[in-house]
Amino acid sequence: MRLKKISKKDVGKIWRNVKFRRVCLASGLVIIAIAAIFFSFNLIYQDKIFPHTYIGAVNFGGQTRSQAKENLSNIIEKSQNGHLNYVWEGKSYNTDLNNLEINYADSADKTIDQLMAVGRTGALGKILSETSRAIFSKNIIYANFSFNEGKLSDYLANISKDIDKPEKDATIEIRSDGPVVVPEEIGQRFELTTNKQIAFNRLGSFNFSSDLPFQVSKLVPKIDTKIAQMALPETQNLIKSQLVMKGANKTFELHSDDIVGLIEFVARPAKKNILSTPQNAVSLYVLSPEISTAKLTPFVEKIAQEVYQEPKDPKFQVSDGRVATFQIEQTGYELDKEKATAQIIEAISNDQGTLELPVKVTESKISSDNPDKLGLKELIGEGKTSWRGSPSNRIHNLTLGANNISGTIVNPGEEFSTVKTIGPIDTASGFLPELVIKNSTQVVPEVGGGLCQVSTTLFRAVLNSGLKITARSPHSFRVSYYEPPVGMDATIYDPAPDFKFINNMSTPIFIWTIVGSNTLSFQIYGTKDERKIEISDPVLYDYTSPGEAVYTQSDSMAPGAIRQTERATSGVSASFNYKVTSASGEVLQAETYMSKYVAIPNSFLYGPGTEGIPNQSPPPAQVEATSAPTPNPTPTDQGDTKTKN
Repeated sequence: MRLKKISKKDVGKIWRNVKFRRVCLASGLVIIAIAAIFFSFNLIYQDKIFPHTYIGAVNFGGQTRSQAKENLSNIIEKSQNGHLNYVWEGKSYNTDLNNLEINYADSADKTIDQLMAVGRTGALGKILSETSRAIFSKNIIYANFSFNEGKLSDYLANISKDIDKPEKDATIEIRSDGPVVVPEEIGQRFELTTNKQIAFNRLGSFNFSSDLPFQVSKLVPKIDTKIAQMALPETQNLIKSQLVMKGANKTFELHSDDIVGLIEFVARPAKKNILSTPQNAVSLYVLSPEISTAKLTPFVEKIAQEVYQEPKDPKFQVSDGRVATFQIEQTGYELDKEKATAQIIEAISNDQGTLELPVKVTESKISSDNPDKLGLKELIGEGKTSWRGSPSNRIHNLTLGANNISGTIVNPGEEFSTVKTIGPIDTASGFLPELVIKNSTQVVPEVGGGLCQVSTTLFRAVLNSGLKITARSPHSFRVSYYEPPVGMDATIYDPAPDFKFINNMSTPIFIWTIVGSNTLSFQIYGTKDERKIEISDPVLYDYTSPGEAVYTQSDSMAPGAIRQTERATSGVSASFNYKVTSASGEVLQAETYMSKYVAIPNSFLYGPGTEGIPNQSPPPAQVEATSAPTPNPTPTDQGDTKTKN
């Protein structure tokens, strides 16, 4: 659509229209008149507050700044004994201004500024509006003041505590004679924000003569009696239900009385609008009788405890040189509690009657029927060491650690960890403190000392069995219990270093421990596969001499007593070759194991106050007798890591 261009001729015609000229003239006169009035009004009240400007009931209109300030001061003075008072159902909640720490005086100048600003500041629309009200109505201003926010909040919160009452949905109670409806209750809420603003307005108006009006909201329940009654049939069906549950060869039952204790009533959004009241009000909710997850949980936990059975592999022993079963395997059962809870709720809700519980079944990987069928037919390798002369705690530790390993079955492809199989090395597991050497020179007791004899003995059994070794670390020092040969030891410490190997045979292997009077042996049983095992004798080189004796004070020893804990040992490097070849000629493993043992000096512990330490060797008569030197458990290639020898 094209707009028609207005020509000068058309403009002339419009202007010559008498009616149009009169309208324009009248409008102009009105604008001029209004401007004149506003100009005159501002001129008259140039240094005064516009008329009809109120704070509360007091009119400050026409007053100069000084007059208004004096008037405001008088009002503030009279308000010192003012108070706020809410009344609810006959109870009064009164507090005076001093309690709220109300202060008008410090903000008096700001209040006067507000009075003087009426009709003079802000946007044009605001100025015109306030000026119009000054002429034809009135402007209301609230005095500025400071107050204690915490005390005012406490005052209102105290009122709110008495007035607030939560709404209660209509519900159903299950009694001895059946389910009955409990009517709803209307609630109410003290509108804190609104009532706080009402208090501000009263304080800002110096209006303390009447009680404050309350703003209290009515809280309507989502479920009324009629809606609750609609849930009665479903409730009656639910309390008649019974459930029989089976799992892990056990049976569990929930009778009607049990189910009654599990029911809860929940307001749920309705799938469609329901006519609720006689006035046909629409309800958006329904009352749903449900099995409570929280109430059901203890019952499910009890079932889980009764169902649970730890899976166990069979246990074997060596008798007359053959592996024999002495404990059959045990199937494991574990209830899936989350699924069980959901399925029980569904079964009761649908009056299902029976339920097969979701139980995880874990079968043993190994059958106890016949060890020979597993491949545990014959001895394939053995390792043996002596502990002659060891202290009692050391013997205890290595015996306990070795027995923890005894009976272990390692499946094909599985990696064996010595540290993991021994278990936690602590007093709770039965281990005792025994001397270890830390940081090269410190001799201190530590729980588990002696366990390196376990790993060393097992290392030699694994070598003789031709299995694949994946982790082995030598000691830092030579240990007499493991010699000869030199260089065929393996140190362990929790969590590292560790001695590990993989069963690279096609059948399982079985580790058996033999604890003699002074010896420890590990036997490994399985099925020989004609692999060829080559282990060279260790080669020794780079000998070093021990340094000067090391003396360490022990507060647990008597003054003057000295005990030798380590005899001087030369340092040396050692290496040997290990090669395993399959029957077909494939090299399964070829390693050169190298060990570097640093020289260690004579080491002594002495009691406080012992003379001549450390500049002289102790006289033989003062040295506590030991049946044999204590081995030196220290790290190799591990920095400050300790080892238990």
